[in-house]
Amino acid sequence: MSKGSILIVEDEPLIADDLAATLESQGYHISAILDEAIDVFKHLESNKPNLALLDVKIVGDVDNRTNDPEKLFLRNGQEIVSVMSSDIVYVEAFDNYANVYTETGKFMISHTLKSVEKTLIPLGFHRIHRSYLINFDHIDSISENYVFLKGLKVQIGKSYRKELMDRLTMI
Repeated sequence: MSKGSILIVEDEPLIADDLAATLESQGYHISAILDEAIDVFKHLESNKPNLALLDVKIVGDVDNRTNDPEKLFLRNGQEIVSVMSSDIVYVEAFDNYANVYTETGKFMISHTLKSVEKTLIPLGFHRIHRSYLINFDHIDSISENYVFLKGLKVQIGKSYRKELMDRLTMI
């Protein structure tokens, strides 16, 4: 017998699947696993779960937010530091971690580049390589295979080059 219906809103598939398996093994019914805000609202129009487990940041423009800089928080050892999104120059994938480079330092965070990308793309960032996400506002110049950001050289992946070039306003 089901103990109740639970909606899971999570954009990391492994976490969502693990939550669902654990809850189902305890007798709960999973009404849905969703990863975008708009899908959550559509689901709630016709479903009334007893409980919703929500990820802190999910994809979807439901509040008309703009690309204004946003204050983000990064863990730096035992300390949590605030960083404005506009101060981030680029992010580099490093296994299941990501290195966040600002004008003043580097932070290693325990998130994949894919999960960081979901937060930063709406804030003016662009994927230029499978291992790099850049702040478009920090581009100084672009050569054949590299983007130069605040004096730093970041490689452009072949499959990302056309999309990057299409985003540029050329005169």
